[in-house]
Amino acid sequence: MNVRYLMSADPVVESRDEGHFRQIAFPRDIGRRAIRMDSYIDPGLEFRNSYLTWVPAQATYVLLLCSFEYDRGEWPAQRVFEVPDA
Repeated sequence: MNVRYLMSADPVVESRDEGHFRQIAFPRDIGRRAIRMDSYIDPGLEFRNSYLTWVPAQATYVLLLCSFEYDRGEWPAQRVFEVPDA
């Protein structure tokens, strides 16, 4: 999992990295985190994992990037959150 964020002073620009599909660049991060859990999910079910971490109080948006490992490889997932009262 990678936790990246924007602050109000950061320019809003597209990433130059084609691997990011020209999405908005989030230049700051708190580093990668590894969570190892064995979970088994049947098709059609919804499952949530919790992880508590931090971002600076001045952050305005947070991008959470993660991937899930399956027997057929990895499945990427991402989500952007607006920081309340930023």
